[in-house]
Amino acid sequence: NETKMDDIAKVSGLSKRTGYRCFTSKDDLLIDIVDHWDEWTAAIAKGFRPAKYLLTMIKQLCNASLAVLFKYPELKRIWLDVFRNDTTSAKVAAAHSRFRNRIKALVKQGVDAGELGSVSPTVVANTLLAMLEGTVIMSLADPEINIEKRFNDMWKLYVNCLTDP
Repeated sequence: NETKMDDIAKVSGLSKRTGYRCFTSKDDLLIDIVDHWDEWTAAIAKGFRPAKYLLTMIKQLCNASLAVLFKYPELKRIWLDVFRNDTTSAKVAAAHSRFRNRIKALVKQGVDAGELGSVSPTVVANTLLAMLEGTVIMSLADPEINIEKRFNDMWKLYVNCLTDP
């Protein structure tokens, strides 16, 4: 909220004038970031090897989402602003819906293939989304937190809960 277009221009290496040509406001910049999130995640996910097991595919999708933050670490600082901003909240909800639907489709395949027990794809997808976002939020409060390690620790526990008969 306290970031000025001057700050954005300085970090980006663009002039303030060029910044205003591309974005009329900080809200426009946030909208653009949310719009590109899926593209960035998809580009990173293309680098993963095809997986035999659905759980591996689901984890790769989660890792691709986290990898965007590793590739663009400055996004972590605006994470909460994107969620709290009235202008971007609908975009965030749409991005969540797309991610949730991808996870739900994979979980349904896992249930149908007998790889997973009788679990709700919606509950699994919502829980994974909360785990991802919670990990990022915790790292904002404590910069010493290793996002990847924290998520992997939670993932192991989660998979045990999903696959334990």
